[in-house]
Amino acid sequence: MFPSCLWIVTVVGVFSLVNAVTFVKIGNRYYYIEPRVQKNWFEAFQACRLINADLVDFESFAEWRLVDQYLWDNNIDNEYWTSGTDLGKQGFHVWFSTGKPIVPNIWSPGEPNNNGGNEHCDEMGYDRKISNSHRLNDKNCYYKLLFICKAR
Repeated sequence: MFPSCLWIVTVVGVFSLVNAVTFVKIGNRYYYIEPRVQKNWFEAFQACRLINADLVDFESFAEWRLVDQYLWDNNIDNEYWTSGTDLGKQGFHVWFSTGKPIVPNIWSPGEPNNNGGNEHCDEMGYDRKISNSHRLNDKNCYYKLLFICKAR
């Protein structure tokens, strides 16, 4: 009996090590920035939940700016899923993680626009090369992107 228990503990221990992630402190919060694996919005949401976090939301312009600046300062320049969505009510974008409306001044100009009638999940980093900031854009939820998680 003892060797079987030992084997289970070993497997669980290896599983935990394989799935270990590193959160970075930005301002007063901790974030995980996925560097390699792209997922659709639903998969990204699930990945964050598995590490006791949520897809990132920004409670204020200042919080968004801190994360945006961290990305630029560390040469981390991509597009990332956030928890923003209008899946609950067309045209009304909220942070899925909190239910609160998205701060309006972090959108790229002309966004959100539901281009093609199927953009319901919000990414950070749209037009970043032009605007020099990782502004928000609505995008098709099934598009594969990197993602940012925010610790609970």
